[in-house]
Amino acid sequence: MLVRPTLPALRDVVEFLWTRDAPAKNGPPTGRELVLPDGRMHLAVRLGGRPLRLYADPADNAGVALTDAVVAGPYGRAYLKDASDPGPSVGAIFRVGAAQALFGCEPGELVDRHGALAQFWPGADETLRDRLNSEVEPLRQLQCLQEMLAARLRRVHGLHPQVAGVLQDVRRGVPIGELVAASGFSHRRFLDLFRQAAGMSPKRYARLVRFRRVLPMAAGDLAWTEVALAGGYSDQAHLIREFREFSGLTPQAYRMACPFNRRHVPSSVKG
Repeated sequence: MLVRPTLPALRDVVEFLWTRDAPAKNGPPTGRELVLPDGRMHLAVRLGGRPLRLYADPADNAGVALTDAVVAGPYGRAYLKDASDPGPSVGAIFRVGAAQALFGCEPGELVDRHGALAQFWPGADETLRDRLNSEVEPLRQLQCLQEMLAARLRRVHGLHPQVAGVLQDVRRGVPIGELVAASGFSHRRFLDLFRQAAGMSPKRYARLVRFRRVLPMAAGDLAWTEVALAGGYSDQAHLIREFREFSGLTPQAYRMACPFNRRHVPSSVKG
């Protein structure tokens, strides 16, 4: 996987861009994959025209085939996707505020769901797919994606100053009550502003950030009490509850699965 920072013009809305090669053909079939949530939107283009297939739950044998170019999230729950025929792909991870700036929609419209890129960029989605599929060099693919994102960047009002100012504090785990008091807004008004920007409440966003941050430690060999405290949880029981809610797995089941990509776990893993 190749990861690159983005152009200065896009830094307020794009966190990073990536390309991923198809895995080796001699590896075992991966079947379905559980994708863990992190509260961020993303765009993914699957090269070669292979559509993304999602499943409602483990009992869903048919799934729903989407397109090969999708905009997703922000997700606050895990979802199942088909990983039996993985191929190369190119994509971007977005910051809070990207929904309006790049796709002309409210983030709440995409919470816990995927949408076809064509829905937001009619016509331009085909141009992007053609350009990406015509390039062999990953760096050129990333350049193509950046150019398209920059061309689609809308002149919209940025994040509300109070929301922009507290995002780092939310990520650092500052209690929401303290942030509300410092904002000068009522609790309801503050929550409304944050939800409009992020698609979810600041409390849920903060929990997802904490969950994302603890995954590398959960995959390591630290004692669970140490993982819990280092990750910002009150105790091991708190960590287990959050893990179960966001992944359906216990931390130990996640560790035993040893996923190569921290947020992508084989669905055969039992929690």
